[in-house]
Amino acid sequence: MSDDLTNRLMLDIFSIFSTRLMPSKRKAYSRFAVGQFVRAKKSLQEELAKEKASLSTEVKTLQRKVERLDSKKKELDGSLSDGSQQKTVNTPKVTCTRPPTNTVSPQTVQRRCTETFQAAMGIHGGTKSNKRPALDGLYQTIAKKCKTSVLGEYVLSNSKVVNYVIKKCKQKDLAKFECSKDNVLRSIATYYTSGVMGKRKYQAVRLASLMKSSDTKRGGKTAINFLPGCPIPKLLTYNSLVHEIKQIDIGKVYSIQEQFSSDIDDENVNGCFRDLREYLPRLAKFYLNMQTTRKGALKWFGKTEGTFLVAFGGDGCPFGKNESACSFLISFLNIGKRVASSSDNFIVFGVM
Repeated sequence: MSDDLTNRLMLDIFSIFSTRLMPSKRKAYSRFAVGQFVRAKKSLQEELAKEKASLSTEVKTLQRKVERLDSKKKELDGSLSDGSQQKTVNTPKVTCTRPPTNTVSPQTVQRRCTETFQAAMGIHGGTKSNKRPALDGLYQTIAKKCKTSVLGEYVLSNSKVVNYVIKKCKQKDLAKFECSKDNVLRSIATYYTSGVMGKRKYQAVRLASLMKSSDTKRGGKTAINFLPGCPIPKLLTYNSLVHEIKQIDIGKVYSIQEQFSSDIDDENVNGCFRDLREYLPRLAKFYLNMQTTRKGALKWFGKTEGTFLVAFGGDGCPFGKNESACSFLISFLNIGKRVASSSDNFIVFGVM
């Protein structure tokens, strides 16, 4: 019995100690997860190591870049100190040299043109159906890189291009000039210079200045061209010229028959005259306007500028059928030697 009691007592003591020393399952699960913590810490350390290595590489790259910039700065400082301030252009190294285009055969020129155009198509976005972008790019490049004189030489070297450009430009300018005021003045000057031409002579001069005998058609006429497709500007037709002349304000011209009909009942006098009170101020204004473009054209003979000296004279035709025809003219002595010129003598009275 004593042995059984002893064994039972030992079991009770062991159970008490085991209960106090061994933790329960619930307490075991509530303990700190050391393994998980260690694994997380290790993963974090690996990430930090990778980031550190990346930053270290970037720092080394930046350091090398700074060193290169420092070396370039030193070189530039040295060149500036020596007085050399010219820009250095990075030109690509030529690995192989090709002969200039103007020294090769026509076949090689054609092949190079094809290669150049294909490259331009790729650069400027041209396609087989729309080659205009490539052409625009080539022209813009040439226009920007070439001097005006060089570009002009290229254009002038092709007669087709020259003729096309001149024809397009001159056709519009020609039509515009023929309707302009300058052509009206040109036609009037042709009609009146060195005496009045008259209708037949003016028409003959106009035709001779525009047409020439045809080399292909007998008795025919062809237009005179100073360049291919560019005829000489035409003078106004005679009817158009007369219309323009009638539009010019020359002041009032009075009929002798109407003004003095009561005094000359026994004779039929055909003629016209001007009122000097109206005409002289108009003529003086004309010469003063001319003075602004031709300095020294008028002489004032020591008098106040604007004081005109008037010469009055007559002329007659004592021969032929009109023995009684006569005219009176005036001119300004201020015009100097030109007072003897018929271009500066103006009729103020005339009868037939």
